[in-house]
Amino acid sequence: MTSDPLGPKYMENNRSNEQLARMVGESVTQIKRYIRLTKLIPKILDMVDRELLAIRSAVEISFLTEAEQYELHAVMELEQCVPNISQANRLKRMSQQKCLDMDMIYEILEEIKPNQREQIKIPLERIGKYFPADYTPAQQADLIEKLLKGWAQKNRKSNVY
Repeated sequence: MTSDPLGPKYMENNRSNEQLARMVGESVTQIKRYIRLTKLIPKILDMVDRELLAIRSAVEISFLTEAEQYELHAVMELEQCVPNISQANRLKRMSQQKCLDMDMIYEILEEIKPNQREQIKIPLERIGKYFPADYTPAQQADLIEKLLKGWAQKNRKSNVY
């Protein structure tokens, strides 16, 4: 009889992934994700280990065939990008439908992700002093946009920027 720190009843009534989850303090879902990562090719698994690729995206990628994973890795290296969860999901679905090829991988990975859109960030220390204390960030952004719109209209008339 083996001794289990969680007790014999716990061992009898739970699956191994549930036992492991409890022992290491992770959710069963996270344990299943870790197990699924074993289906990745070494180069993509290395990207997960180096935190270049999110685990949830990597799990979706693990459903691609080995050949598709090698093609995906080649595109990721060439384009210096990784798929987000939505893109990884689409790659998985296309693979399951047997219509994933190099062109489709490029098309999916070339999409502009919300976090890749250019933004202007101005520290609050620079502009906060110009707003009433009770203005919310949304109100501040609205006012800035309104003022810029007026400035642009005024300068269009005189063609001066």
